[in-house]
Amino acid sequence: APRIATAGAFLANELRARYLNPQWISAMQAEGYAGATTMVGIVNNVWGWQVVDPGSVRADQWQAIHDVYVMDKYALGLREWFEQHHPTAQVQLLERLVEAIRRDFWDAPEQTRREIAQRWQALADQNVVAGDEETHEFARQMMAGFGLSSGAAPRPEATSAHSEAPSAPPTAAPERVRGQVMQAQPPPLSPPEPWWRRWLGLLVLMSALAVGAVSQLRHHTRFRLDFNPS
Repeated sequence: APRIATAGAFLANELRARYLNPQWISAMQAEGYAGATTMVGIVNNVWGWQVVDPGSVRADQWQAIHDVYVMDKYALGLREWFEQHHPTAQVQLLERLVEAIRRDFWDAPEQTRREIAQRWQALADQNVVAGDEETHEFARQMMAGFGLSSGAAPRPEATSAHSEAPSAPPTAAPERVRGQVMQAQPPPLSPPEPWWRRWLGLLVLMSALAVGAVSQLRHHTRFRLDFNPS
């Protein structure tokens, strides 16, 4: 009988053969921004499996994602590459690692937490932010636990629109204009039509009727003569 692979076994095979493979990662690097987006999508898929089926993702797999994509295990220049092509992608990737720790899916070692906190701080200092407020707060707690602090500006979502946009100058009262008031006027009436034009039109109409009556009378007279010769 064919063997049906579990979700965990399928995910482990995909991570090992492709997504944690330096050759696949190098191919994604050649794609620039699109490649970075694909990498984040892979980590988002791993997170999705973690939430839906907690047993499908192991702690060593989260550690491997950290080692490869955050610590650049294969020396592919990933940090500089992310910063050049899509810095937000790496902070989104870090966000998944932080969430896995925060929600107790992954009990990361202290050294790993320190490395995540340091990289998060480096990106936050460049004003590269992503994720919700709970994730940010947990990341700040991690940084504080290792004596780190972020000098990043407040997130755009939390900044009031009134504080960002300069206030509009007060509208000056409209100046009163003196002089003649322009008002819409009805169009001028056309001059009355001369009386003789109406009579001429009536005369033409009566002439046309008379001609038609005479022509009709002749037709009937000729028809009667054809059938009653004298």
